[in-house]
Amino acid sequence: MFRFGVTDNFRKLFRVISFIFRFCKNAKSCVEQVIGLLSLKELEETELWLLQSVQRLEFFEAVKHLKKGEPVNRNCKLASLNCFMDNNNIIRIGERLRNSSLSFHEKYPIVHTVTIMVIKYFHTQNLLTGSNNLLYRIGYLMIKI
Repeated sequence: MFRFGVTDNFRKLFRVISFIFRFCKNAKSCVEQVIGLLSLKELEETELWLLQSVQRLEFFEAVKHLKKGEPVNRNCKLASLNCFMDNNNIIRIGERLRNSSLSFHEKYPIVHTVTIMVIKYFHTQNLLTGSNNLLYRIGYLMIKI
């Protein structure tokens, strides 16, 4: 398994994993070789895989319970957050903003633990914006681990 602490550059990690996925797909198919810049679809697939992997590593028991439709254990770090699993098997936080007019992504933030890389990446992407705006733009719920 890839060690996420090896690099503190989220963009670099993201692109490296995307190219590894492309290499594996190209190795399996002699007909459809993909070269050049990464596509949006490839980047979205990488983001989904990265989120799923980090959540499985950090919240293994919670993932197991949520996939079965059960609540997480009371001693779990996520117990008080009313979590649910979305259609992509990503743990999200529910209820608090359910009736708001925000988008799904804003209403139900993703539980994520690779926070330092994510914060640094979005901080520079959003031109060194303030902390409240940054947390809003990221779309991941930052929790203390």
